Amino acid sequence: MCWSGPASYTIAAVGVVATVKAIRQGDSALLWSPLVYFTAIEVLQGYSYSVEGQCALPQNQVAALLAYIHIAFQPLFTCILALYFIPSDVRRIIMPVVLIVGALTGAYLLIQIYPFEWAGACRPGRLLCSDHLCVKKESWHIGWHLPLNDLGERLPATIFGRQYDLNFPVYFTVMFILPALFGAWKVAGFQLLVGPTLAWATASSPTEMPAIWCLFSLGIVMIIVFTPLREFLFVKSWPLWNVLRRVNGRHKRTL
Repeated sequence: MCWSGPASYTIAAVGVVATVKAIRQGDSALLWSPLVYFTAIEVLQGYSYSVEGQCALPQNQVAALLAYIHIAFQPLFTCILALYFIPSDVRRIIMPVVLIVGALTGAYLLIQIYPFEWAGACRPGRLLCSDHLCVKKESWHIGWHLPLNDLGERLPATIFGRQYDLNFPVYFTVMFILPALFGAWKVAGFQLLVGPTLAWATASSPTEMPAIWCLFSLGIVMIIVFTPLREFLFVKSWPLWNVLRRVNGRHKRTL
């Protein structure tokens, strides 16, 4: 299997149609805004195929940089999607905090694109890590090569007695753990199992995997929005919600 620019543009066109359908049928912006976001990356990937491998070309470098900016704010839009699947009264309470955390996560990840000497260079084998800025064709998809720094990345984890250096711990925390904590554990679990799992299974390198994941992400969001899975992903009760409701009630009474 070998992907191409026209294939990415075709997927992007499907994303546009899906977005228009969601808006016309009156779906919440919490559903169709992630569709817009992940459709945009497919447009960028389609263009990237026209300049892939030409690392000295400004258009290639800009495409790689824009892809990383998109990645930086993926946790924000994943949280936006997750908010749809919790009760509206809880959503109103936590939405400002969730949006701020998502935006700050994006800003933090953007800092990692600059090669601060004091932060050190990213370690080989880390997702997206390279010594240069470039979009390249890899086993069947493009890959993004970025000279990231190592700020906040050397956080060791021990799992079943084996030591690991975590990849993008802040990204994964806000992308998956935060939605699970505020109650949207079903949609967080579905995306975790399907997104990075399938991407790792089909990628040949840590630079190709994120680009494949972005490709799958649009399909994942469309499955969530347009299939019966949507109803299954709603969560009706969560221990934290009663605490939030009580705290919010007290706050209103003091105003």
